[in-house]
Amino acid sequence: GGAAELRAQVLYRLGRYTDSAQAYKALDADVVDPGELAANRAAALCAAGESEAAEKVITATALMVEMTPDMAYNRACCVIERGDWKEALSALDEAEALFTEQAVEHGETE
Repeated sequence: GGAAELRAQVLYRLGRYTDSAQAYKALDADVVDPGELAANRAAALCAAGESEAAEKVITATALMVEMTPDMAYNRACCVIERGDWKEALSALDEAEALFTEQAVEHGETE
């Protein structure tokens, strides 16, 4: 984490998405939350026009850790990027369900 994670975030904000994705890939998943790492790396890959690679990162991570709302949301963004509208709706439904579940767990619902 620390400076290396911050560097990846700055590269993303500078629009250097490929560099950002590489910086996220270099981070140690034992130090940074693997779900957060996958979501951020996937966002960078998708922004770099590499939506299929981004989806693979999320899919591989979801085999090791539980799918997070951010992972599901970023997967949906990738599906939208590649123009698969039917799958995009399904992916968005999954992301929305996970965000709702997280809100309930944190007592953030009415």
